[in-house]
Amino acid sequence: MRLCLFFILLLFLFSSCNDQEQVLDNFKLDAGYAYFPLKLGQFVVYQVDSIIFDPVGKKKIDTISLQVREEIVDTYKSLDEQDVFVIERYERKDASENWKIKNVSSKYFKNNTLISVENNLRFIKLVFPVVEKKTWNPNRNFDDNISVTIAGETLKMFKDWISVIEKIEEEVTLNRFTFKDVLTVLLVNNENLIEYRYGIEQYARNVGLVYKELWILDTQKIDPTLPWEQKAEKGFILKQKIIAHN
Repeated sequence: MRLCLFFILLLFLFSSCNDQEQVLDNFKLDAGYAYFPLKLGQFVVYQVDSIIFDPVGKKKIDTISLQVREEIVDTYKSLDEQDVFVIERYERKDASENWKIKNVSSKYFKNNTLISVENNLRFIKLVFPVVEKKTWNPNRNFDDNISVTIAGETLKMFKDWISVIEKIEEEVTLNRFTFKDVLTVLLVNNENLIEYRYGIEQYARNVGLVYKELWILDTQKIDPTLPWEQKAEKGFILKQKIIAHN
């Protein structure tokens, strides 16, 4: 009889453990973690088009188009026991060229946030659970007054950013893809007479980042009637759109 009760108890404990794990997995999905899934072998390919402004260069405006592939190639445990995923970024001009590795970054979940480490800067990309109008400082892990060099010119790219979740569960069509459940983050939207900082990112459930747009522009032409594309003297405009994924 005691032996029978022992096995029943073991069965109950095993079942409870599985139930708890299932509840935790469901919580992560409902909280929005699936908007940026992290797993080995996952990749996304983007078409990236950018305009670079240079007040002293031979070309005042330079346009660049290329394809970018980001793939999760490795994972490891950090010192504080976080699962860190290593992402290799490859670039090529178009499909006729071979991929060339450009850099390596990493991403991980910690304290209900998605952290992206790029060029030794730790960005907070998402905050969970995802809720419309939720706001946070995406650059709080580093000095946002640091200068970034673009075409030989320096800008304070990250100053005073505040991100907000604008939309959830929106249907979005990009190229040949229609994503039924997309989250839109307004990265920054700051403007004065000499600076313009605007950016959005869109994440599709079970895919990750599918669209990004970023305007980082400075000028000394004090003319509020002119659009930024005409009066910008340094900085860039970038648009990144998904073209393939697994």
